[in-house]
Amino acid sequence: MEERIQPTVEEGISGQSPPQLETYIIQIPRDQIYRVPPPEHARIVETYHSRTSKQQKNKCFCAGGACLTVVLIAVLCVIATVAIFAVRLSLYSQRPPQFSVVRFDLKPGNDRRFSVMLKVKNPNSRTTVSYNGAGKSSLFFKDQKIGGGAFTKPEDMKPEGVANVHLAIPETSHRLPPLTRKALTAAPEKSMVLKLSLPVEVKSLIRSQSMNLRISCHFMVKNSLSKNPKITKQQCRTESNV
Repeated sequence: MEERIQPTVEEGISGQSPPQLETYIIQIPRDQIYRVPPPEHARIVETYHSRTSKQQKNKCFCAGGACLTVVLIAVLCVIATVAIFAVRLSLYSQRPPQFSVVRFDLKPGNDRRFSVMLKVKNPNSRTTVSYNGAGKSSLFFKDQKIGGGAFTKPEDMKPEGVANVHLAIPETSHRLPPLTRKALTAAPEKSMVLKLSLPVEVKSLIRSQSMNLRISCHFMVKNSLSKNPKITKQQCRTESNV
């Protein structure tokens, strides 16, 4: 009995014997062998790089636009804040009141006192001036203190208000020298200095500010202090400590 040979898997499926492997030799001319990419590939790479750079520029431009928007918003906020403070300062300024000497004389009698009439003006158009307590006064003649003491606080002042404040300044406790007293009652002009310290509060709808005023008035008085004295020159200066 003749032995039967079983077909292989490939022969059973296709019914044909598998093809034989062959070897081919391809010859390429030397002028077509590139050690670097050919020009066509270089153009492709260049095109790719140009597209990538444009995309990056667009991204940078978008980022720069966002940064520019943030900067503009910050600048506008700063400008708005400065404008609000400027309006606040211009509309609700808190300048100290202004003082000037209207009348000055010496009251005769055993209790000798210097009588001073001051004119006080509130320069603020939207703020009031309130006095927080009694003030102190000092009167000088030829660099010598001749009077001083406390005085009651004046009345509150409305915006742009004007008021007259009367001060009765007693002589110093020690007796004035005869030459000084004679010079005060003489006719020639006399140089006097009045210094005041006064706590005030400047108030408005927005805010209130307390300050201590230091007023210094230099003035000239003609004629005797006890007989028709007249003020010929004066200069008052007000300083404030917040």
